[in-house]
Amino acid sequence: MKKTKLLIYAKSIDGGTGTFIEALQKLKEVQTKVLVTQKPQYRKIKSQDYHYCFSQKKYPERYFFSLPVLVNLFKERLWLDRKIQEYKPSIVLTVDAHCLLVYSLFRQSSVKLVATIHNHLLAVINYRVPMIFRGLIKQLIRFYLDKANRVVCVSKGLAKNIKSEFRLNKSPTVIYYGIKKVRESRPQPKDKLAKPILLSVGRFCEQKNFLTIIKAFAIISLKIPKSQLWLVGDGPQKQKLQNYVKKTKISGVKFLGWQQNLERIYQKVSIFVFSSDWEGFGWVILEAMAYNLPVVATDTDFGPGEIIESNKYGILIKNGYKEMAKQIISVLNKKKYLNSLSHQSSIRVKDFNLDSMCQRYLKLFQV
Repeated sequence: MKKTKLLIYAKSIDGGTGTFIEALQKLKEVQTKVLVTQKPQYRKIKSQDYHYCFSQKKYPERYFFSLPVLVNLFKERLWLDRKIQEYKPSIVLTVDAHCLLVYSLFRQSSVKLVATIHNHLLAVINYRVPMIFRGLIKQLIRFYLDKANRVVCVSKGLAKNIKSEFRLNKSPTVIYYGIKKVRESRPQPKDKLAKPILLSVGRFCEQKNFLTIIKAFAIISLKIPKSQLWLVGDGPQKQKLQNYVKKTKISGVKFLGWQQNLERIYQKVSIFVFSSDWEGFGWVILEAMAYNLPVVATDTDFGPGEIIESNKYGILIKNGYKEMAKQIISVLNKKKYLNSLSHQSSIRVKDFNLDSMCQRYLKLFQV
């Protein structure tokens, strides 16, 4: 049987996008090539199926329509056309707005397009695009989403928002992220309670709002002096966050950098903390749950609420760092509560099966 030729096009693969792509590459029925705008800074890729337009980051955190940005967009578009002609895919899967627009503008091929949305699109537009251009960008995205053969969103709330805000003619398909369960639930060791370690993982940027976690930990460390906060990741706000910790003299905060494999870290910590201001889903929450970690997360518009379900499988925070600190202290002071949340994580993660996610994409590709 002839394999489906899939071309995946993403802007960056250092974060959850890279994990998502690696999962799709394991589909035996699909022959995959991956085009990435910029070469990853941290993720180590050995596969020859990855191709990069730029060897380093070329676009600013916030888009300004300057000459260098326009030149890079033009270069990327030419590179993309050349790769499509070389590979001749039957399906192109784009990841989020940048790739959707670069691929769709002046598109000439009749290749089937699957446009996947992984983040809160309106929040991203409001953050990255100058106000004067937001209306235009929104209209372009709406036009090209409607032109796509299929639009896939990673959460129900995100799909509902995309259809409403962009006035799409068809409802997007919802395919949750999936993950492999690591091990069965087990009671928390005593040292995890006596010397608790809080963990958060992600890109150090405005969206992820690590400052909320650090402020919450400043309160926690006064109540539980032997506690620690481990922060895994990197990004444009790293120096700002480190300066804040130094200036406020908060002890116990460790910046561990970007990690290729988090298994040992997850096994040592007591609670996972998630503090994003906006999300499409929050894949890293599933990763923490796969290690049976209790989860405390901000209740963003979409994502964490669908995973945690009104505090059934974790704790949702609505009112900033003080509430976050209060809830974490409450968990750490009650061993039964901590173990209960750990058990709930081990139950919930089973609902997000990696094989199920991959099979749903495969079925979508074969239609």
